[in-house]
Amino acid sequence: MAKKLVDPFGKTPSVKTSISEARKRVLANDDWFVEYLNVDTRNAIAQGLELVDHRGDTIFYDGSVRYGFRTSFNDVLFLVNSLHNGVFKFAPYHKEKHEKNWRKWLMHMKAPQSILTSHTKEGRLTKR
Repeated sequence: MAKKLVDPFGKTPSVKTSISEARKRVLANDDWFVEYLNVDTRNAIAQGLELVDHRGDTIFYDGSVRYGFRTSFNDVLFLVNSLHNGVFKFAPYHKEKHEKNWRKWLMHMKAPQSILTSHTKEGRLTKR
């Protein structure tokens, strides 16, 4: 029997998975917004998008106004891949072209398949 991976609180931790090329093409069609959570991230995004004098954009999400920049999916992927440097702190949001509501992107995080399978067989899989 496989060893179950749980954190000290008894929950299965999320792990990062790779995005397939088909999923990247689907996500690239969405509108993207990156909320900066510190000044360094704001300056880096502004310089990368060549919007140094730009005041930024805003969206309305979860009952409050979020400040950041509208950007492309490729820029969001670059920021996600640069997270291991520890400098960037941001929250990406996306929506389909015909939708009004923004959704927070969880950066392709999900539980490992083997753990999900074992919890399903034992009936311990619950909603979070």
